[in-house]
Amino acid sequence: MGLLDIFAKNDSPASIKKHAARLGNKRSQAQDRWDSIKALRKAGGVAAAEGLLPRFDYKVDPSISDREEKDYVVECLVHIGDAGLPAVRAFLHASDSIAWPMRVLTQLLSEEAVVGELLALASDMSAEYERFPEKKIQVLAELEERRDPRIAPAVLPFLRDMNETARYHAVGALLRQPEAAEFLDAVVDAFLEEESARIRATVLDRLAEASLSVGARQAELATRLPSGYKLGANGVPQRG
Repeated sequence: MGLLDIFAKNDSPASIKKHAARLGNKRSQAQDRWDSIKALRKAGGVAAAEGLLPRFDYKVDPSISDREEKDYVVECLVHIGDAGLPAVRAFLHASDSIAWPMRVLTQLLSEEAVVGELLALASDMSAEYERFPEKKIQVLAELEERRDPRIAPAVLPFLRDMNETARYHAVGALLRQPEAAEFLDAVVDAFLEEESARIRATVLDRLAEASLSVGARQAELATRLPSGYKLGANGVPQRG
């Protein structure tokens, strides 16, 4: 421990900078990382939150230790609270993965606000080819688990995403919304163009779950039904 450590306050800019640098370094010793996490938690504020967040960007062995550290970082960021939200939002947009910062947001924000954050991320994304589409897939998968009238129109462009897994989650996100019937024609159009039998099956399953009829477009869909599916007399897809 040097003189700077003795005299500097835990919440001083110099102390926060030191602990942030240590925590951001994957090669730091485990005890040093833990000490820095605790120091940043105690310091609080947006600068401390900025120092904590990069811990989500790397993994250490063993995996149980990695998860324990990240779980505690989540707890620390929740403890810092609203003061750290600007840092969490900035990290969410800049990072390649949303899983860990989303755990923070879901504890600090209402469900409506969480959906708003996800939609803000989706609005910056394209349905065009991406070499690394994992973040987009995570966003669509998160939206698939939520119900909000803003979701269906937001995910509609991703029904034709270049990535099959992105399309899969976009279909699920849209057709699980109460407003799905309003977008039925667009869903059918995408279904008719879809090459993936898995996604065509997902569309049919979601329509069946919601008891949504394809109406006047039964004849079109009948030509593209995967094996094991049929349309009922009312136009609602069925298995069998």
